[in-house]
Order: sequence, then C-alpha cells, then structure tokens
Amino acid sequence: MKLLILRMVVYGFLALNAFQLHQSPSNSTKGAMALSVFATMIVEANAVQQRLKQAEKLHLAGDYEGAIAQFSKILRRQPGHLDALVGRSYSDAALGRFEAALQDCNQAIQVRPDYETAYACRAMVKLDGAGDRVGAIADLEKCLQLCDPRTPAAFRDGAVAELERLRSAGEPTIE
Repeated sequence: MKLLILRMVVYGFLALNAFQLHQSPSNSTKGAMALSVFATMIVEANAVQQRLKQAEKLHLAGDYEGAIAQFSKILRRQPGHLDALVGRSYSDAALGRFEAALQDCNQAIQVRPDYETAYACRAMVKLDGAGDRVGAIADLEKCLQLCDPRTPAAFRDGAVAELERLRSAGEPTIE
C-alpha cells in the first residue's frame, strides 16, 4: 500500500509537470493526455484497493478459493503487489497449499526485502507446512529486526509471542 501511494504521488507529480509544460494552445492535447493518465491511475488504484478489501473479507469468511481468485486478479495487473502476494499466501496456506504460499512469500521478499509482514507470513508457512521451527524462528527474528516505530504494536507483540513460544518449545526438529 505504501509503495502504491508513493507511486501515485510520483506519477501525479510527473503528470502535473507534463500538464504545466504543455499549457500552450498547440500542446493542450498533450496536457490533457497527461491529466487523463493520472486520473486513470487513481481509478485503477481505487479498484485495486476495493478488490483487496473484498479478498480480505473472503479470506476472513473462510472462502479461501474466492480470496485467492481476488488476490490473483490484483497480481495479474500488478505482479509485485505486496499485500496481494502475502494475502494469497495466507489463503493458500489455509488450504494446505504450502508450496504456493511459500513462493508468494519469497516473491514478496524479493520485491521488498524489508517487508516485515512477508517474513512473518513465511515463518507461519515454514512452520505449518514443513514443521521447520528453525526457519520459522529465523524469519520471525528478521521480521522483528525490520519492525520500526510505525509497526502496529499488535503485530510486533504477536511476532514476539510466537518467537518466544517457538524458542521455548525445545530442540529444533529441522536444521
């Protein structure tokens, strides 16, 4: 979401500059086109946000297939959409499709290596899918390293609690 907003601001700035540069009567078409592009981007961003909300509602209602379909539609338009990648990963994991879930987590981390949510998701996938406590612990530690003061306390506290639970559970089963 933060990347999408930043991208919209940058494109908006570029569109506005293009519009201002082409204010002369002979270039008014170019300015109108730049403004049209900006308006289209805003409409598309709103559509993506609506689809994302719908996918999250479907996931929470237990309709994981429906959620995956919505997340996938977003990803066809924006392949690196972080929230859609992580959301689809959670839905795939809920259906026991851990390999697909792991691929989406890895892709999100590849797109943005400092995305703490992707590490938390991957920890869950590693633990639930392969029983990989060591991998889950490493991902939760990385997640907590990446948290900053803006990270919601509930997210950070949940990651800390899960990390402590995994560490106190005894010797690792997979190394």
